[in-house]
Amino acid sequence: MLTAFAALTLLLCAVSPAQDLAEARTAEAELDYQRAKSLVVGLLGRSDLSEQERLESHFLAGQIERILGNDAEARVHFAAVLSKRPQWALGPEIPPKVRTFFELVRIELQQSQRSDELTASALSSSSSSSSSSSSPSSSPSSAAPGEVVLMSAGVWPVVVGSAGIALAAGVTAGVIGELMFSQTDVAFAERAVGRTVALTGWAGAGVGALVGVGGLALLVAGE
Repeated sequence: MLTAFAALTLLLCAVSPAQDLAEARTAEAELDYQRAKSLVVGLLGRSDLSEQERLESHFLAGQIERILGNDAEARVHFAAVLSKRPQWALGPEIPPKVRTFFELVRIELQQSQRSDELTASALSSSSSSSSSSSSPSSSPSSAAPGEVVLMSAGVWPVVVGSAGIALAAGVTAGVIGELMFSQTDVAFAERAVGRTVALTGWAGAGVGALVGVGGLALLVAGE
């Protein structure tokens, strides 16, 4: 009887995930990052979290890790959020140091997803071409030069599409990097990261533009 009563008392006194999450947010707002981190780690180890509470815990953990300079850990937590909610919106209270990093992780995941889709499309196209070329009615040795060009032309739309994605991602990264570098109210090291991101982005955009133009020209020639 006493054991059952003690168990019921402990159950009633247990702190809910929402309470722990609110306490972690308070600790983070008070700049007590180590306590906030400890609370969030405990939260993520619980099995009674709702999906929303888990995502919010991951975001808060990523925010804390970014502030502490642990970018690898922050990226893991932000990726966990964006893999479930790609359109996750940031409130105006989120500091620029966290906001810019979160948006970069969003761009990385979008690029990775598009690259996977293009790779799958290219593999599917290649598989179809292989099946066609292995059939008795289409022998490579008897194909005319024009037919060979037409068979290989299916690759160029994939190349042009990939180049367009690289161009868009490069321009986006360049703009974000320039915005980071223009923030005169943050440390120079933080601004230097922005300059590096901008230069990398503009370089990627240039390569994407060149590849896209070349691929488009070859596509038109193939037609």
